[in-house]
Amino acid sequence: MKFIFILNLLMSYICVSGQNSFSPSKEALKLFNKYKPTIEKNNDAIVDEPRVFTGDINNDKLEDCIIFFVMTSKEGGNAIIRQDAAIYLNTGKRMKVVGGLILISVMAWKKYRTILFM
Repeated sequence: MKFIFILNLLMSYICVSGQNSFSPSKEALKLFNKYKPTIEKNNDAIVDEPRVFTGDINNDKLEDCIIFFVMTSKEGGNAIIRQDAAIYLNTGKRMKVVGGLILISVMAWKKYRTILFM
């Protein structure tokens, strides 16, 4: 009987301690995937495989994340419509999205600059 009690106690410790593990990159990707349908709807595009980059963005000694992603046409093909990044900061207990970047290539910038300054 004592053995079963100790075994149950050990199993509940393993289950609880496994639930408390916090992975900033997994948590940021989970948040991103929840918002991904909205991005796709607003841009009439498909978000291709997002890539997670980690590091300490705000110098608080916690691992933060930047999720880089490209959008491709819903009609198919391999043309990249847009490149973006979402920034997630680690609060110590969870990840919080704090901003995003629209990344454009040099060729695209030259095109837009020409249109803006005509």
